[in-house]
Amino acid sequence: MPIDLSALLVPAHSALLLMECQEGVIGAGAHLGQLAAAVARHGTVAQIARVLAAARRARIPVFHCLMAQRPDRGGSTANCRLLALGR
Repeated sequence: MPIDLSALLVPAHSALLLMECQEGVIGAGAHLGQLAAAVARHGTVAQIARVLAAARRARIPVFHCLMAQRPDRGGSTANCRLLALGR
């Protein structure tokens, strides 16, 4: 059975989650250089900006999920494969 996306994406029942969209993860100074290069090559930040602007126009809540680490960095790579790549 096909999924009715228009029913799923009703602004009143939607939110936009932005995850790992930080300078230190996808920017020029990121520790994962290949990821940052792919983001730049594909114009990912411009696409994120386009989706973000559309969400705001539609009055869809936007949540920016930021990464934070403990001072000892304990547990950071245990549950995040992206961080495990940087080891």
